[in-house]
Amino acid sequence: MRGLIAGKYEVVEEIGQGAAGTTCKVRDKRRGSIVTLRLRPDQGADDPEQRAAVEQRVQLARELRHDHIVPVLGLARQGSQQYVVEEWVDAEPLDHVLRQRRALPPADALHVARQLADALACAHERGVIHGGLTPAAVFIQETVPPRALLAAFGGLDGGPGAVPPILLPYA
Repeated sequence: MRGLIAGKYEVVEEIGQGAAGTTCKVRDKRRGSIVTLRLRPDQGADDPEQRAAVEQRVQLARELRHDHIVPVLGLARQGSQQYVVEEWVDAEPLDHVLRQRRALPPADALHVARQLADALACAHERGVIHGGLTPAAVFIQETVPPRALLAAFGGLDGGPGAVPPILLPYA
């Protein structure tokens, strides 16, 4: 992905692929800030009902405020493509951390698990389901103890009983 997205986002770096789609670090040309764009999978982008459902999920995610949830800023569109816009966090995805180190020390793993459980409880209390909790959606800041941040809210379509194929190894 290169060039200007949705007329205002300049791709700085493609970060990777995950359950919520392709993720890029971008510069918001209008605000001059760095944000994250998650390209949603194409499913139903032309269907008005599904577009409305996506907009509703993103709006609910925008209202989440928690120390361990990456804030969702909105939804951007370019043609039939939809992008979830999130704040940029200076942190390493947990899947990269695990590949590099193989495992977190038990005390750190427990600390991360508590932070994520607290973030998910906050979201669930507000009726928001993540729908794509994988190591790629968890970001770790190298502090003592480590700080976990949950990203990619609003990134997946999740009807009742729907499990995206990428999540099956984690089920």
